Amino acid sequence: MSDIVAIFADPANWAALAALLTMEVVLGIDNLIFISILTNRLPEEHRPKARMIGIGLALGLRLVLLGLVAFIVTLTKPIFDLFGQPLSWRDIILIAGGLFLVWKATKEIHDSVDHEATDGLSAAKAVRLGFGAAIVQIILLDLVFSIDSIITAVGMTDHVPIMFVAVIAAVGAMMLAAGPLSRFIEKNPTIVMLALAFLFMIGMTLIAEGFGVHVPKGYIYAAMAFSAGVEALNMIQRNARLKKAR
Repeated sequence: MSDIVAIFADPANWAALAALLTMEVVLGIDNLIFISILTNRLPEEHRPKARMIGIGLALGLRLVLLGLVAFIVTLTKPIFDLFGQPLSWRDIILIAGGLFLVWKATKEIHDSVDHEATDGLSAAKAVRLGFGAAIVQIILLDLVFSIDSIITAVGMTDHVPIMFVAVIAAVGAMMLAAGPLSRFIEKNPTIVMLALAFLFMIGMTLIAEGFGVHVPKGYIYAAMAFSAGVEALNMIQRNARLKKAR
């Protein structure tokens, strides 16, 4: 207990906590967009439960991985070469997660563009399958984002208590933002396509990172912010036209 008090008595550690918390919140945006889009495909009564389960799993995975932080660090050590490029377990996980995101975003974009007729499954069975599939997919992406989040945390501070506080606070922010973000995405269909494009871009970035091509996160989020700004102007224009038409 005295060690923890000593850690938080140092102003430098508070600065590290603020920086790490900011980084964890930014890294959590990707995860939150995915959870919001995925849960919006469920019946309305199942969405809050699925969101809380998904974000709760994200918190649980991050805390478990923090407890195994010494093992997580070893995931960055190369285990074999592929076409002259050394790959570690982290790289493999990032590539697999990136491929999954690219596949999921492409499938969702296809479904949005080409609405298929519902199959012969009963409504209740479709709900059960949809809910279960959503949770499984959330778990897969939670694992990818959690490992990347913890490795980032390890690179920013040596104090595990600071990592715990930052992770818990960041996931708490995700819980507060999940509902409003999901409702906003649902009410603005064009935002869904933009968010899916973001997921596709993030997936490609994860694949590139896995193969050793570092893409600065600032460029990615700057592109996302610019696109979101353009879409916000489009929304203002559409609302102005609707008001004028009335």
